[in-house]
Amino acid sequence: MKTKCTYQATAVALTLLAIGAGCRSNDADDRPVLVVSIEPQKYMLEQIVGDDFKIVTLMPNGDNPETFEPSMSGRMAVDKADAYFTTGYFPFESNLNLTADNPEIIISTSEGIDLIYGTHAHVDEHHTFLHADSTHQVPDPHVWTSVRNARMMSRTMLETVKRINPDKADTYTGNFNRFDQRLDSLDRSFSQRLDSLDHKSFLVWHPSLSYFARDYGLEQIAVGSEGKESSMNSMRRVIDDARADSVSVFFYQRDVDSRQAEAVNSGVGSRLVPINTSQYDWEDGMILIVDELTAGK
Repeated sequence: MKTKCTYQATAVALTLLAIGAGCRSNDADDRPVLVVSIEPQKYMLEQIVGDDFKIVTLMPNGDNPETFEPSMSGRMAVDKADAYFTTGYFPFESNLNLTADNPEIIISTSEGIDLIYGTHAHVDEHHTFLHADSTHQVPDPHVWTSVRNARMMSRTMLETVKRINPDKADTYTGNFNRFDQRLDSLDRSFSQRLDSLDHKSFLVWHPSLSYFARDYGLEQIAVGSEGKESSMNSMRRVIDDARADSVSVFFYQRDVDSRQAEAVNSGVGSRLVPINTSQYDWEDGMILIVDELTAGK
């Protein structure tokens, strides 16, 4: 009986050790770490580096960037990262307080982009400023909602990863060139399709498509700003403007935007279209927006 118990205990111990070893082998990832703020950046970065790096997204679920706070695991990833690619203008990025400890790892992917100001500065200003204005101190942070900006962001990423891993510089450059050519084709297709629109305005709840609108000569009419409810008078002005411009599409983010969106949409008579500007499948998201704007054309 004593021998049988010993055999049983040994068998259990060996099983547990095997399970533990399997878990360790599955979880082990000794690749160098790169951190990004949002999923579209991860998508762009993966087109360049493939699976050479472990890429961690601080805000992976499309949360509200105005109130988002990185998890402890996210902060730990930044601490050991070879580079952290920021959008440059989200509050949680500056709240990480990285500049004093390791400023060399912080790379703003907004570098070189002609920023738009004013869309996030005043709640009562519904129409997007189409040109940068230095009198407005708050830049629009949604730089990635533009194919042209994405090409610049990807180049910034390329130059960074080439410095981190110079042995693979030629591979990364080749990957970037293929991705850049694809984006160039996408941009030209978008330009051709959107140029034929009779009416150039569209509705959004949050002003997240400012750079997209600027690229193609469109007008973004924003209902709200920074997650705040609009007054009745403000909503009425938006509805009147949208009707005057024959707006047919209203983009909104499901589970994020105000319930007022449906009321405004009903008043305008437009088509309510859910989008997620922070989704990983960045190209698919941009194509959806253009498809909806050109539906029936």
